[in-house]
Amino acid sequence: MGVDAGGRPLPESIMVDGLSEPVAAGHKLLGVQYLRGVAALMVVYFHLLGQIPAYTHFLDFHTILDSLSLGTGVHIFFVISGFIMMATTQRILPRDFVTRRLIRIIPLYWLLTAALIGLYNLHYFQHTRVTPQLILKSLLFIPYLSSSGRVEPLLIPGWTLNVEMFFYATFAVALWVSRAQRLLITTFCFIALVFAGLALSDPADSPILWLITRAWMLDFCTGMLIGHVYLQKSLNLPTWLCGVLVFGGFGLLLSTWLESDESALSVLPATFILLGVVAYEVREGIALRRIPLLLGEASYSIYLSHTFVLGFVSVIWKRAGLMTADGLHAATFAIVSFTAAIGCSLLVYWWVEMPLLQGLSRRQEVTRIRHPAADS
Repeated sequence: MGVDAGGRPLPESIMVDGLSEPVAAGHKLLGVQYLRGVAALMVVYFHLLGQIPAYTHFLDFHTILDSLSLGTGVHIFFVISGFIMMATTQRILPRDFVTRRLIRIIPLYWLLTAALIGLYNLHYFQHTRVTPQLILKSLLFIPYLSSSGRVEPLLIPGWTLNVEMFFYATFAVALWVSRAQRLLITTFCFIALVFAGLALSDPADSPILWLITRAWMLDFCTGMLIGHVYLQKSLNLPTWLCGVLVFGGFGLLLSTWLESDESALSVLPATFILLGVVAYEVREGIALRRIPLLLGEASYSIYLSHTFVLGFVSVIWKRAGLMTADGLHAATFAIVSFTAAIGCSLLVYWWVEMPLLQGLSRRQEVTRIRHPAADS
């Protein structure tokens, strides 16, 4: 039995998505947790690039690897989500699944959205258009076209949560059938949606349909497929192939080869990465490393809260008169803002996310104990 990031013993289940989920005996999914942390760091640096336009050309890179592709870290999140949902929901009622997903997603997202609204009223984030209608749509995960011309809520990273919520709703319905049928039904529905989306080129026509008909919907399908094979104990790939899949997948994901993260081809690299990581862990095992595990566990907090910190650091940087446009100032800004974003996100994880999750999960468990007949 290993230990977690705080030195405590890991039980026969591991904390995934912030809630204890059963996994196959002997496999703690440490590699998946590490991968979450990597994806979160990719998105943080991607958003860092545009904070001070005068620094962007010092901090980005467009050679073999392309910094503009760091935003494709969301594909990794989507593939992992499909894998986790398939691998950890073998004996769960649809009602309990929905409850756990809502507990996992809503509290922190609503709190940070409220914080954004409060800062808007204090004359920060004035570029964000805030109205009662947009607040309601953001909180209820209803996609809409923002003033930027993109389909995104008030808390911009939350656009992926709109996609996740649709996946969870579909998956909850599919929980009534067997695992294999669940995979087939969900995959068929999402492939049909992506094909239907070929006729929808302008998100303004239907923001909701546009968001759920992009190629990233296929990420969930490939993740579920890996989860299905994982549960059948059929992931028996040679070590060298696992390495090729992981490093090759990252190379493709961050290359200029992909013209758009909405392309169906963008699904392949993230799928290769997860397949390689899971297969390697099954074959060789993965050693526990506290910092990567912590970053993986805190990835949701990092993903949702980092834009606040990046924005504040850039404001302070400008007011401090540090706007000299040279490589040294740009690199210093990148180091300071990136470190501050991760550090503050970890505080959000320790002081906000985990207490909320533990309290709400404990309350849910007490409710189930008091009303056992509800599970029959």
